[in-house]
Amino acid sequence: MRVIDLSKYNTVTDWNSVAQNVSGAFIRVGYRGYVVGVISEDNKYRMHAEQCKAAGLPFGVYFMSQAITEDEAREEADYAVWMAAALEATLPIFIDSEDGDGTARDVRADGLSQDQRTAIVRAFCEQVRSHGLQAGVYASESWFKTRLHYDMVKGYLIWAAKYGVNDGTAHDQPALEKVDMWQYSSRGSIPGIAGSVDVNECYFELPSVAPVLQPPEVLSAMNTSVDAFYRVAVKDNATGKVSWLPEVKNLEDYAGLNEKKIIVGIMAKASQGQMRVQAHVRGKGWYSVVTGYDINDRKNGFAGDLVNEIDSVMMYYVTPDALRKAIGGYKKAKYSVSVDKNSDFYSWQYDNETGISPEGKKQDGYAGTYGKPIDGLYLCFV
Repeated sequence: MRVIDLSKYNTVTDWNSVAQNVSGAFIRVGYRGYVVGVISEDNKYRMHAEQCKAAGLPFGVYFMSQAITEDEAREEADYAVWMAAALEATLPIFIDSEDGDGTARDVRADGLSQDQRTAIVRAFCEQVRSHGLQAGVYASESWFKTRLHYDMVKGYLIWAAKYGVNDGTAHDQPALEKVDMWQYSSRGSIPGIAGSVDVNECYFELPSVAPVLQPPEVLSAMNTSVDAFYRVAVKDNATGKVSWLPEVKNLEDYAGLNEKKIIVGIMAKASQGQMRVQAHVRGKGWYSVVTGYDINDRKNGFAGDLVNEIDSVMMYYVTPDALRKAIGGYKKAKYSVSVDKNSDFYSWQYDNETGISPEGKKQDGYAGTYGKPIDGLYLCFV
């Protein structure tokens, strides 16, 4: 039976027409960023899912992974399960394992070994199964043969891509021992869809009844903790040498060489969600907000210019939608700095809030004092 797969890159103009021409759909629920590694929702997931369901079509989801550890894979799986259950998806959940964006530098998962990638895929699928749902793996035929250990993943549903001439019709099937779904073209033409769409031949039964699992059950299983990771670059004023200090996690230590060297660069990321960091540079004002975590990316990889002293910093945490629903609110960046060779840290600042903090202290929307260079930083999430 023919099914389609969709993402934010597809525009559906008439779901009723689509429903007359396909038996189901797989919708991208989200993805992990290529460089920073932040989980984001596909911004058309909800619309596609709700309209697909309204047209009477069963749907499942897939998550485009950039996990580099098994824990990250389980985090991705919990996210996909929650989002699928929230909109009553009835079909399996797949992990999409493929190359990163060729335009991005330092794509985080591209350097994984075959063993590592296989372990990550298995961790995702086992986590989905732990919720009582069917799990599967999407990859190209060659990827299954060279980048994954096929024999170690064939116990899950196998969704293999092989296009041949890629003209919208099916040609040679993937040469794999077992294929549960075959993506045979990215240039399919389906009435009701503007432009081309991925088309697949599905060989397993498409259940029409939603899984027993409902969103509240997923909430208790979802990882709702968020870890902060951050680094600073310090400058030796005597020599002019700039060096990045080791990464710090949460409040296990502070970042900086308190009372010794001044900070000229700051970078921060979250284990899930996105960090926004803005540096105020002495004598130059506020620089642009950055969201990256890459010492080689001078445009968006870190805050500061590695030359001039940072005297204030604003840090803001963007809570992922699924996490917000799971905890019934938002998490915030909680941070503090020490300045100008003063070993005492300032009172806590929360995101870019002003007014009185939970500790009863005045907040300015940022941490620091104009004209006094920062030499230490603490960061966590609450």
